[in-house]
Amino acid sequence: MRFRRPIFSRAPTHLLIDLRSGRYEIRHAGHPPAAHFRAGSGTWELLNQAGGPALGIVEEAGYHPVKGTLCVGDALMMYTDGLVENPGRDLDLGIDRLLGDATALVAQTGLAQGAQRLVNSADAQEDDDRSLMLIWRD
Repeated sequence: MRFRRPIFSRAPTHLLIDLRSGRYEIRHAGHPPAAHFRAGSGTWELLNQAGGPALGIVEEAGYHPVKGTLCVGDALMMYTDGLVENPGRDLDLGIDRLLGDATALVAQTGLAQGAQRLVNSADAQEDDDRSLMLIWRD
């Protein structure tokens, strides 16, 4: 495939959230999927349907939102690929590991102190970005 012009891409995540009702709408371009923690079951749900290619790669790409509601005790987790990718390892395994660590952390210490501990515990490359945002509804 040849390109006639330089390619510049961006990989944003767009989140709209109503802080009163907890309703949200999320879509992302080129990022790993966000995850919704459900306090009632103690489980994480990947929001895979919200994704699309990085901006600037595919003309007229569609970015369909995932809609949901954060109940009291629920959380949304968004993170960069530097937390979950490692050379020679499937990206899905990295995501599974992050969600497993997040589940264990919630059981041990709760969500309030969780984000920094998850970033510190990530099995990531030192030269890659490692960012995580955890939005918790209390």
